Amino acid sequence: MDAPGNILAIDDNPASLQMLVSILSERGHKVRAVTSGQMGLVAARTAMPEVILLDITIPDVNGYEICRILKSDANLSDIPVIFISALDETLDKVEAFPSGGVDYITKPFQLEEVVVRVENHLNLYRLYLKSQELAKMEERQRIARDLHDAVNQTLFSASVMAETLQMTATDKSTQNGLNRIYQLIQ
Repeated sequence: MDAPGNILAIDDNPASLQMLVSILSERGHKVRAVTSGQMGLVAARTAMPEVILLDITIPDVNGYEICRILKSDANLSDIPVIFISALDETLDKVEAFPSGGVDYITKPFQLEEVVVRVENHLNLYRLYLKSQELAKMEERQRIARDLHDAVNQTLFSASVMAETLQMTATDKSTQNGLNRIYQLIQ
């Protein structure tokens, strides 16, 4: 693992939150824990996490809805959401993915499993961010090349025109002016 992660855990069960904070903090991660969906949304918007651990059965707003809200927010939509829930029916797990989740861990969870999955999604998220930055940089370089080429083409055309006009100019002052333009273009 390169650097500690910034993780947000949203669960109404204080014991589960304490266990998540404990095991992930031991690995050097910064973990913020909140006990309601609304507090989780505020926490995510206040200081963007790199991974969100989200329980499904939260009294104020269920985890699926919280995930949909997160995914509809342009600033938060790319953050991986890992569901952690005691619901272990296939339908519960299946609903997690269309709502925007990237993984699902069933409670009671194995500590090692949580660490491995969180760190895997943390690394994937960081690689995604790097690829986005690389794509932006490549686009800026392409635009710079296009501008450079356009300027060069314009200067070459102006140079040819100035040279041609210079040869056809009849009075001395016009020839001198065209000569000066030609020299500046060069």
